[in-house]
Amino acid sequence: MSDAREEGGLHPLRALLRLRPGEGRRVSLAAMGFFCALYAYSILRPLREAAGLQGGTKELPWLFSATLGATLVVALVVAELSRRARPRSHAIVVLLAVASSLCVFAPFLESDGSPWIARAFYVQVSVLNLLVVSVWFSWLADQFRGDEALRLYGLVGAGGTLGAFLGATTTARLHEQLGGEGLLYLSAVVFALAAPCALAFPPGSPNARRERAGGSGPAWEGLALLPRRPILAAICGYTFLHTLSGTFLYFVQAETVAAQALDRAGRTALFAQIDAWTQGTTLVLQLFVAERLARRAGPAISLALQPLCCACAGLGLWWTLAGGASTPVAGLAAPVFALIVAQVAVRASHFATARPVREALYAALSPEEKYKAKAAIDTFVYRAGDALGAWAFDGFLRAAAGLGGTALLLAPLGLGWIALARGLGRMVSSRLDGAARAGEGDDRQR
Repeated sequence: MSDAREEGGLHPLRALLRLRPGEGRRVSLAAMGFFCALYAYSILRPLREAAGLQGGTKELPWLFSATLGATLVVALVVAELSRRARPRSHAIVVLLAVASSLCVFAPFLESDGSPWIARAFYVQVSVLNLLVVSVWFSWLADQFRGDEALRLYGLVGAGGTLGAFLGATTTARLHEQLGGEGLLYLSAVVFALAAPCALAFPPGSPNARRERAGGSGPAWEGLALLPRRPILAAICGYTFLHTLSGTFLYFVQAETVAAQALDRAGRTALFAQIDAWTQGTTLVLQLFVAERLARRAGPAISLALQPLCCACAGLGLWWTLAGGASTPVAGLAAPVFALIVAQVAVRASHFATARPVREALYAALSPEEKYKAKAAIDTFVYRAGDALGAWAFDGFLRAAAGLGGTALLLAPLGLGWIALARGLGRMVSSRLDGAARAGEGDDRQR
């Protein structure tokens, strides 16, 4: 009865957001938790990027390799935890552990501290980012059916995007007042605030289970499942190309920003500005475009939009870096402006269209696939693409291709990625259609 009153009172908003009766509270809590997670991470992201450049761009491939090793260890620990905890407890323990680790690290982080501290901080934040997002959506996959997830994850993502936008703004405005240590404590508090959102989630959600989150199999089972399940192998390929292209774009960003001779505070401010523009664009797409695009054009188009932006970004950056544009734009050097446009387009299309479809798929999968395999893909496979991309970029650039020629590699990479997106989109449609029919059958029985 209370749900009916709640939904009825929000009828105009429910119609605008395409919510059905009973979905308002679940979506709100899911979005609020994701808001806290990405707000906290986005406070850290500009600090991480600046710390990564403290030793120069030549060290970045080593940082990516160290992150890959740390990610594998953490992914196995979290998979083992999923064998011993129920879904809600699993999400809460991970969130509180992340917050605690930041509090432990905060006193050691200084703006002009040891480069080893900066490297450790870079690796820590890189691991925690993927871990929190993966665990949060693993848990949500137990709270929403596949058809619901495809409709509603865009709204959940909008909560995260708003948090990311405010987090980037917080760092840009408060970095001088709070310093790195103060921002870490603030981030830890916000991470911890996501836990009450999980605690307050209504019982009896459609997919909710009471057994242990990840089933009873060993922790490494998630990695073993990847080559045996075609749908998981396709998600691996899509994720790998996402990270490989993102790493190339990241290194182009690092080299371009390093060439501007900015100090650490200036780099932090520029990275925060890029994040703010990205999250603002993403929020608009999530609220007004993502759900309609997935419903009318299908998952394949939603998944292909980011690869298309990647290919276009490669062409645009190559033209700018090769000297095709030299006049400053909006007070910024032409390569920096082109970089901002490329980052905003690629990252916003990922957050607004590709990620909701990819995350929605897990709602129709088994517990082992939701928790163990998903954690392996979202952490280890993701960081493997990072590490390979880092070394490939460094080798290609050293082979005299130049920064512009290296950026041009994004174009053919994006085209191959589009082909994979079409195949994965067909798999997603098949799985979600089956989940929707099963859900309708359950509703009729109830």
